[in-house]
Amino acid sequence: MKIAEVTIKGFRNFKDAKFNFNNHTAIMGFNDIGKTNLIYALRLLLDKNISEADMELNDSDFFVHEETSEIEIVIKFDEVVEDFVLSKVGSSVSDDGIIFLKYTFLKYDRDFKLLMGSSIDLLEEIQGRFYLKAFNLKYVGSSRNLSSFIKKEKKHLLEKAKEIREEADILSDSRIIQNVEGSLSTLNNQVRDISYVKNSTTQINTELNKLSYKNENQELVFDMAGDNIDTLLQKVDLSVLINDKLLAVGGDGKLNQIFLALWTSKYNNDTDLNEVSFYCIEEPEAHLHPHQQRKLSEYLADTLDNQVIITTHSPQIISEFRPNSIIKLFEKEGATYGVNNGCSSNIEDELFNFAHRLDIISTEAFYSNVVFLVEGQSEILFYKALAKAIDIDLDRLNISILMVDGIGFKPYIRVLNLLQIPWVMRTDNDIFETAKNSTLFRYAGITRSLGIYEKFKQKVEYSEDIKNDIKNISGFTKPIAGAIKESASNLIRFVEPFDIFLSQNDLEQDLVNSPLFPKLQEFFNPKMTLEELNVATSEQLIEVPNIGEDKAKSIVDFQNTKPFESFEELCTIDGIGNAIKESIEHGKEYNQEEIIEKMQQKKGSLIFEFLYKYQDYLSILDTEQISQPLRRCKEIIEAQI
Repeated sequence: MKIAEVTIKGFRNFKDAKFNFNNHTAIMGFNDIGKTNLIYALRLLLDKNISEADMELNDSDFFVHEETSEIEIVIKFDEVVEDFVLSKVGSSVSDDGIIFLKYTFLKYDRDFKLLMGSSIDLLEEIQGRFYLKAFNLKYVGSSRNLSSFIKKEKKHLLEKAKEIREEADILSDSRIIQNVEGSLSTLNNQVRDISYVKNSTTQINTELNKLSYKNENQELVFDMAGDNIDTLLQKVDLSVLINDKLLAVGGDGKLNQIFLALWTSKYNNDTDLNEVSFYCIEEPEAHLHPHQQRKLSEYLADTLDNQVIITTHSPQIISEFRPNSIIKLFEKEGATYGVNNGCSSNIEDELFNFAHRLDIISTEAFYSNVVFLVEGQSEILFYKALAKAIDIDLDRLNISILMVDGIGFKPYIRVLNLLQIPWVMRTDNDIFETAKNSTLFRYAGITRSLGIYEKFKQKVEYSEDIKNDIKNISGFTKPIAGAIKESASNLIRFVEPFDIFLSQNDLEQDLVNSPLFPKLQEFFNPKMTLEELNVATSEQLIEVPNIGEDKAKSIVDFQNTKPFESFEELCTIDGIGNAIKESIEHGKEYNQEEIIEKMQQKKGSLIFEFLYKYQDYLSILDTEQISQPLRRCKEIIEAQI
């Protein structure tokens, strides 16, 4: 038996939402989106710790964004085959093992009803929650008193272990207990005989006798461990044994692991064989590092013997769930819904083809308010640095920048659309040959962008002018005619309102043609100080114009004999003339084409070095076209608030 789906109307965040569940289900979403409220809807019907008084809700429990007078929660269960369940509610179970349980609450009558039936159309009112003896929900909240629970469950753990002993264990334990209790008496007496212990209790007893004569027949003593095994066991605590030394359990992460281990053990061992339990744990990842979060998710799924439902903010835990076992909550017009109505095979089918990209989608996109798709690593490095420079806080706004590692945007977009996550994209404005060794060319980047517009964004039919522009951007010769360039510009402007952006050509050319160009010239200028010359490697020297491997080696050999005291000493080296000396001392001012060539040779590594050195200057790009995709992401977020 398991929870198959839940429908909620008029309750807290939920106007009218349906959620499908799987055997192991993770519920995720932003803060205050309704994860706990979804769980509470289940608890109202299934948690023994929710009293009937709790089931009489308050005005604040009604959906707030429009007038609502009724709350309705319906749980559909399937695979109902257990004999003890059928004996309790059998008349309400369909032939194919389905049962519906419904809760309604009217605002003005202040009255709730429970109904049960084999279909949504055959529900009959029931009196009380008698079904909880056959099936119920075990719940752990996100705010849990770890120390208190562990102290309480420590006694429970000992008692359960005591009950399952064999006869031989009982006899052995009796002998050990007798020896321990004898030792306790001796130990307490020895402790009391310690001089400063004895003196302190003598002082207390003297003062007590002054207060009342009745105190003369009583004596206060320090008691370390009591005088019997039960008293001793009340005082024992869980500690960590490392190399035969005891350490107190103090870390919150360790306490959380112990808490969940005890909780899991308790319900696995205590569950009545005539009872189905659904397990619900909120934010199990608290205080644990990523590896332990993943392991905990696996442990809970493997250890608990029935349906497990968790809420989480952890990408690590989410990555351990199959895509069809995730309920992602999102907000629309003030109400909360589940993407694809919760657990859905649609997302899994779409992600099946992703292979290595699956982790990227599950850990990044699932948690994003908007995703900015780019082609490669260079764009990710650049746009993260640019966002910081122009005061767009990606983490605060829940913006993710993901690379598609090429030009394969469509699989990502399909998944993001299924997750109902807005996206913005930027692609290169490539120009390719129409066929191998052809003299005809096409604007491949614009064609790619139009294909994405047609598949995912098309809201208006192409005008005749746009149709003519589309014809013009394919099958042209070089140099490119002005009319063809104008058609390309028209199409770039056409797709931008649909969050599809193109570079001038690629990132490198965009930067060279931006106000950052003087800084790029400075960055690539190979000039050195004397100090730099004296520690320069052959690899660094080869970057200087007109220096090959042999001349670089000659300069390094000179370094090894004595440091350069002036640049003029370079000219004393065989094969090094004034031109090379000038290149090293004063450098060379590269033009745009030369800098583009250098940037394209090393791509990501050069971008990283440049951004590291000149990130404080990136704010100069704030109003430039290259920043427009980031500004658009921010606009989308602000429109959601």
